[in-house]
Amino acid sequence: ATRYRYYRKHWFSIVIDADNDDLFMSEEQLRHYCVHGIELGIHGRTHRAFIHLSSSELRSELEDSFNWLKSLGSMPAISICFPHGKYNEQVIKLSQSVGQILLGVDCNTLDSAVFRRVHVTEDYNV
Repeated sequence: ATRYRYYRKHWFSIVIDADNDDLFMSEEQLRHYCVHGIELGIHGRTHRAFIHLSSSELRSELEDSFNWLKSLGSMPAISICFPHGKYNEQVIKLSQSVGQILLGVDCNTLDSAVFRRVHVTEDYNV
């Protein structure tokens, strides 16, 4: 949470989050999900669109996220959901060196290596 807030302030000048209390799960909660078979995927540590990063920045973004997820006990099959749904050939190539499943946006994708991301919602009135 601290690192996320730093990047939000540093890159986007966002100082206040809408909901500070429940914005993030703790690492203990994330480990609990991993132990129970829930996959945690890479979405980047700074949430910048991957197409705006240099190769070295993107590699660092992916590797740091991958290593953090592994330290939590994440399963070997790591998915990557592109921030803002943005990707290009370079993003696909570098992402495939880290992740096995690439997710785009909620519409048909332009590349067969990238799957369509689908949002799942919960019905709280059950």
